[in-house]
Amino acid sequence: MRRKDLIVGNVDINQIIQLLLPSQQRLVWDIWLYAIMLFLLITLFMQPEGSVTVTLLLAGAVVSVFIDKVHGFPNHTCSFGTLLIRILMFIAPLLTAGISQNPKSRGPAIVAALLALGYTFLLWATEMNNRNICAPLPRDVRLWMDYFLILPA
Repeated sequence: MRRKDLIVGNVDINQIIQLLLPSQQRLVWDIWLYAIMLFLLITLFMQPEGSVTVTLLLAGAVVSVFIDKVHGFPNHTCSFGTLLIRILMFIAPLLTAGISQNPKSRGPAIVAALLALGYTFLLWATEMNNRNICAPLPRDVRLWMDYFLILPA
């Protein structure tokens, strides 16, 4: 495969691989994210065939981990969208533990939820809530409010 074949639009496959590898500046957070993903995948593969709701919840949580790892939002550290995907990372495994038909998958789901809750809370307390790092989010809140105002009553 030639190098030109690996370029999709303006994104190079090597850039994606670099984003997915643990970085030296955020090594602890990256390892924590990979631990969350490991437990999410264990829980996902333990689900019985035909449990679509549980599979979609867990797949959404895995995608959230990827979005968080590659910094998928503009101003990723301070974005309201980042907070929402981190919340999804711990809510989805909790819901999965409650509605799963396989009782053996509840343990890894709860571990994934607790890891994600700790990750979300610690990053919120150290980065998102720190006014030296993140200014208040009036633009993000205004965008969400505009969205809710245009919804039909």
